[in-house]
Amino acid sequence: QSQLQHAVLLTQEGLDALAAYSSSQASYATEAQRLQGLLPERRTILNSIVGDFAPSAIGSIAGNIQNAETAIAQAAALHQEAKAAFGDGRLLEATRYLGEARQRQQSSAMSLDEVVTLRQRLDRTVAANAAVLQALQGRQSEYASIDDDIQTMERTLGALAQARQELSQASTQITARPADPF
Repeated sequence: QSQLQHAVLLTQEGLDALAAYSSSQASYATEAQRLQGLLPERRTILNSIVGDFAPSAIGSIAGNIQNAETAIAQAAALHQEAKAAFGDGRLLEATRYLGEARQRQQSSAMSLDEVVTLRQRLDRTVAANAAVLQALQGRQSEYASIDDDIQTMERTLGALAQARQELSQASTQITARPADPF
């Protein structure tokens, strides 16, 4: 009786591995195609960061494209191992290889997504800086009448002059080619 149960269990494990392999195979292929399509776009985004900001703005993210390409190549190699194992009837091993390939794909996707995240953060920072500058320039206009008011104390006039100077410097920095914001 126990040998029969063992045989049934092995058969079920084999069928489960076959189903998992088939499902993982389709999932792998779809993700491999998607990642290959993302590489040129992410490379363009990374280059735009370098073009719009100082090259140091990309920092450690510069290697993300290369890391993604390496992970994609590793996933492809593991996929080939899975296909060979499947062809030899080693279903559990084939499923394991495909699982490892999917992990490499996930690593690649994360590396590629970090490029987009950095670009979005930089764009938000630039927009926020522009909004603050615009608000400060509006306040400067509001305070223009204080200069001519004889009741304004000398200390207040000095503070306003310093604020105008700092605003002018900030305006110059914001309108110039952005440097490394980090």
